[in-house]
Amino acid sequence: MHKHTLTSILVPTISLILIISAFLFLKPATTGLTTFSPDESQNVNADISLSTKNGEVIPPSAVVEIWVDDKKAEMTISEFIARTGEESELEQGSIPDFNFQGIGYTGEHIYKLTLADFNIDRSIEKGQHTFITRIVYRGKTLYEKQNNIVIS
Repeated sequence: MHKHTLTSILVPTISLILIISAFLFLKPATTGLTTFSPDESQNVNADISLSTKNGEVIPPSAVVEIWVDDKKAEMTISEFIARTGEESELEQGSIPDFNFQGIGYTGEHIYKLTLADFNIDRSIEKGQHTFITRIVYRGKTLYEKQNNIVIS
């Protein structure tokens, strides 16, 4: 056998063995990283979570406000929890800083809805956007979280 013929057989064979070995031993998997590139505007969605804790109450008439830039939607805590279909606990409690005394939601629970469950225009275009979640009681903010998101 000529040296050139031997090289022509060995190089592809060794390359194939290396590729198969790398695949078997490195065990490729998805990374969880994603890129979202809308053409024009796209409907976004996000999970909206509400947590309650033992020893604390949230008034049933408090409101969950969702803002996507200047677009707003809201839902009472009672409606939010009812829409999840999860169990809930009510008990007597107070929030002295907000002049609340009465029955409120409590217990170790996490309730989740999506942005699509709110009556809000979810279409956004490329660029930077502000997403705000608030819990408001009688015009006072009990909780607020702001996230900046970039759509490219």
